[in-house]
Amino acid sequence: MSYWLLILGLPALWLALHSKWTGRLVVGLVSGLKHHAENKALQEWAGNYYQWGNQRIRIIEKEGNVWVVDEDLLNAAGLKLDKNLRRKLQISYGGYARIPGTQQHGFTEKAVLEFLSSKQERNPEIIKLKLWFEREVFFTLRRKRKGV
Repeated sequence: MSYWLLILGLPALWLALHSKWTGRLVVGLVSGLKHHAENKALQEWAGNYYQWGNQRIRIIEKEGNVWVVDEDLLNAAGLKLDKNLRRKLQISYGGYARIPGTQQHGFTEKAVLEFLSSKQERNPEIIKLKLWFEREVFFTLRRKRKGV
């Protein structure tokens, strides 16, 4: 993408320097570059997170699976992530692993619901969190995949 900006930018700059509308062209070019940079910077996060209270929960879609970043889910559930907990999660939940193509660990949709079901007896807020995942996050993502 930046290669095209260079190819189109140099002739535009030459025209701008030899034109009576130099100011407008330069402002338009700078504005376009600024807009491109803003979009590029936010592109990674666009549509990839949900908000539960004050906690941002990152959702990553890879290879047809929906992954929820472990740190975000555990923070929302009021738990702290450490190496021992990560090991226990890998043993207990088949849908907990390193998210393909990233350095992060996460839960698949099924593992999120299993994990929250196992914790809901101790904390009534987790029941709300589980319902929120079912109704807001996973339902919305399913509809998005179907194109509805």
